[in-house]
Amino acid sequence: MQSTLADIVRRLEAKEFVNEQAIKQGVVLRLLSALGWDTFDPTVVYPEFSVNGGFVDYALCQPLTGPLIFIEVKQSSTFNIGEDQLMMKYAFQHGVPIAILTDGQRWSFYLPSGNGSFEERRFYHLDLLERDSNEIELRLNRYLSFNGVRTNKAIEAAKTDHDNAARRRAIASALPAAWREMIQDADERLVKALLSKVESSTGYRADESDIAQFIQSQIPINDSAVALKRLPKLKFPAKSETSKPSEPRINTASPTEDGMGDNWYCINDGPKIRNQKAIDTTVRALRELAPTPGLLEEVEKQIILSEQQKGRKIIKRRWLTRSREELYTNPKLYSASVELIPGWWLGTNYSNADKSAMLNTAAKVAARHGINLEFHLASKYGEA
Repeated sequence: MQSTLADIVRRLEAKEFVNEQAIKQGVVLRLLSALGWDTFDPTVVYPEFSVNGGFVDYALCQPLTGPLIFIEVKQSSTFNIGEDQLMMKYAFQHGVPIAILTDGQRWSFYLPSGNGSFEERRFYHLDLLERDSNEIELRLNRYLSFNGVRTNKAIEAAKTDHDNAARRRAIASALPAAWREMIQDADERLVKALLSKVESSTGYRADESDIAQFIQSQIPINDSAVALKRLPKLKFPAKSETSKPSEPRINTASPTEDGMGDNWYCINDGPKIRNQKAIDTTVRALRELAPTPGLLEEVEKQIILSEQQKGRKIIKRRWLTRSREELYTNPKLYSASVELIPGWWLGTNYSNADKSAMLNTAAKVAARHGINLEFHLASKYGEA
């Protein structure tokens, strides 16, 4: 397998696979053969399998049970938003457990019977040019080996990985509400804990207002006012007589204060959340919106559609993706990405114009969910 992978990767890097037929012959069939499939038996590796007046490129079959995996091959320049949905529809209608969409380099694995949107049913994405060869071999064997499919282990692995991804999304979606509840119901303990920690590390006792402002910067805008109203009016002990006459206070330059810079955003006519850098405003705004079900998926699709409408058949750089490997082809740039919530990554080394375009797209999508997002990013050099 390793020698086959090495040769395929070399040819992908040299761009030798110029059309779909070349991808099928030079990548897909070679990998299937290495994974134990008899590619010369059309009852096992069934080409152009008929489905509802159309066809999928390959159906991997067991003679007694019918198709178990659908594989659709597309040249990278012809990928579009609807390809995965159409294939998933075919797979679901025929009761096929696993569906795969690939351009030879990128492999997206789907569980058609899974819960959630089409995008949420994608349980793994594999890029042959960005992943380690051992990881590639492990994943291909896990989901696509002949023996694994024959014994149903591949199907069970797909279900497990899909369920784990769904669990991580559910946790990510519940975290903001859990955080708000913690702030509102356990605020006195939180304030006291922060006061104690600051005092032990600096030797100075912070004011209640300092702690309140810090907490405000950590919770969603829509609930910050509610949380702060519930903060207790704590009575702190007087400063020690041995204290320094002019004790420094905690830095109160929270993102909500005026004068931090010309980068800000607000949601549903709430207060302007200001930041020194445009990327901080972009990240914080998207994190505010992220818990809204389906919103990030819509933003990602709208960004892709916008690029396609500009006539760009190949989208070389992505802004928002499910994995940081999709953001940058160079692993050295992975550090220039930030995880908004588990399972969603944002690139950071883009111009302010790109950040503004991304937030504009997010604002349009948010409006469809009844959320009003306003923002401003500084245009001056050095504000990024």
